[in-house]
Amino acid sequence: MEQDGTGPTSPPNDDGHAPGVAHPSADASTTTSVASGKRSAADSSAEMDDRMTKVMRVEAPVKHGTKTKPEEKTSQFTKALIGRDGAPGILKPGKTPYPHQRKFVKRVISEDVRRMLMLHDPGTGKTFTFFLTVAAQHIITRGQRQKVIVSVPASCLTQWYNAVLETLSIPKSRILSTNRQDKLTKETLAKHDFIIVTKETIGRAWNSCHEWVQAHHRNEGGNWVSQWDRRPGVELHPVFTVKYTLFGIDEL
Repeated sequence: MEQDGTGPTSPPNDDGHAPGVAHPSADASTTTSVASGKRSAADSSAEMDDRMTKVMRVEAPVKHGTKTKPEEKTSQFTKALIGRDGAPGILKPGKTPYPHQRKFVKRVISEDVRRMLMLHDPGTGKTFTFFLTVAAQHIITRGQRQKVIVSVPASCLTQWYNAVLETLSIPKSRILSTNRQDKLTKETLAKHDFIIVTKETIGRAWNSCHEWVQAHHRNEGGNWVSQWDRRPGVELHPVFTVKYTLFGIDEL
């Protein structure tokens, strides 16, 4: 997945996913790929934006003779994501991130990051870390609507939907959770900000507009090379034409 770019254009792996896409999970190892979205032009709220960005990307300076505790930094970070000083955030209050989650988000939203791999044991908060990244992106783009898509196992579809509702202040009407390819139309994708689909659905969408060519071309050594190719006369599926802020893959 690429942030602020088009959807995956490479063929799915054996598991149905295009290689190099982002991936968060609360139940298994996770791959997360992120890139910085573009900021809008500065206006009268630029000063507020600067303060929020400093909280998100830069550690608070340590005064001479004192130490800034990780807990204090995390508290600052959390308040920024929830919203303060007239700057609304989309993270719901009630859950405090651990320092390692805060550090990961601050790293993943830096402007020079395009992809990020996140691996950890089950139950260590990878899904929540992904939500923190979404909330942080909301802050540094000064409230611009995000376009997030996550590919998850079919058994986790409902779990992810409920987790989004519990963690982020995104209206139900803007959350799409489906395992049906026919639901991923251009109109439907445009109306929703957080899209949760199964990996099989992504795979079917890819296969609808691509085909695997066993003998595609010969390499310099004269050997045949296999690769995916667009199906002649078939439009690219809408799910691969959208510009996503974040693209995640959750694997079990």
